[in-house]
Amino acid sequence: MKRCAIRLGLAVLALFLVLNLVAYRHAWRMTHFVSVGVRTTTPAKLSAWEKVKTLLLGVVVPRAVVDEVRAEFPQPSRTIHFNARDGSKLAAWDIPAAAGHERGVMVMFPGYAASRSSLLGEARVLHDLGWSTILVDFRGSGEADGSVTTLGWHEATDVAAAMNWTRHEWPAAKLILYGQSMGAAAVLRAVATEGVTPDGIVVEAPFDTLLTTVGHRYRAMGLPSFPFAQLLLFWGGVQNDFSAFALEPVKYAAAVNCPALVLGGEHDPWVKPAEARRVGAAMRGPTECHIFQDGGHCGFWWDVPEEYRRIVSEWLTQTESSPDTVREPGAQSKKR
Repeated sequence: MKRCAIRLGLAVLALFLVLNLVAYRHAWRMTHFVSVGVRTTTPAKLSAWEKVKTLLLGVVVPRAVVDEVRAEFPQPSRTIHFNARDGSKLAAWDIPAAAGHERGVMVMFPGYAASRSSLLGEARVLHDLGWSTILVDFRGSGEADGSVTTLGWHEATDVAAAMNWTRHEWPAAKLILYGQSMGAAAVLRAVATEGVTPDGIVVEAPFDTLLTTVGHRYRAMGLPSFPFAQLLLFWGGVQNDFSAFALEPVKYAAAVNCPALVLGGEHDPWVKPAEARRVGAAMRGPTECHIFQDGGHCGFWWDVPEEYRRIVSEWLTQTESSPDTVREPGAQSKKR
């Protein structure tokens, strides 16, 4: 009996060590971009062997590069550089609106493992609506320093740096922050912890907590969220010096007092519509939440271009004319 108990204890210990070793590697591969390699595709497109390999070794995520194609913008753009508080060098495109039609400046931040190039579609829509755009590379991507991401934690200081630069360049302009997924988390954290005070925010696919969205990824691989997501967050935080369990945009949202637009996709596998709505509901300023019925995870300008343009255009016009009004889709406007 005693021997069986010892064997059982050793088996449990061995399993615990293996799970932690695998989680450690997953966390490292998820937060450290490689210089060369082919990015691991979505779980739905992986074969059975590829899923096993990914589960054992972790994902491959190449460092995002910048696509210099900006031919559709008639105004000349420029590449700018500025530093975050910790000295990290950041890079961005400054793309002005057409002369005489300027409505304000939109400072834009990409999602996980993406560079500023991924925002060009949205920037073109905004440019047509009369907005100048600043497309920012987070640390670890594009022309910015490093090859590590903290999934929105330290990137909040990147948001603050971009906002400070923009305020200095356009002290009288209306400034709106625009973030996608991880970029949305960084924007919300910057408002809550960095003293950032934009005139409005637009957030696409804002996950409510990092734990929730990581859990979705494990379930997509056919694994339960617990304990895999918890172990990944623990080791990711240890490796990269941040509190992964405290990365909760739904709590940061309570600091948002300005007009806000929350966008989500009905078929988003990583940020469920209810989670995006939770983030919007936590905000204290006038807030609109719109879920695109044919949308996935971000990229709404591509999936549903006419609907995306209409929603964004109406919100911008409404924000300029009635900053205290909140409109829920399918409901009458109300005051908050």
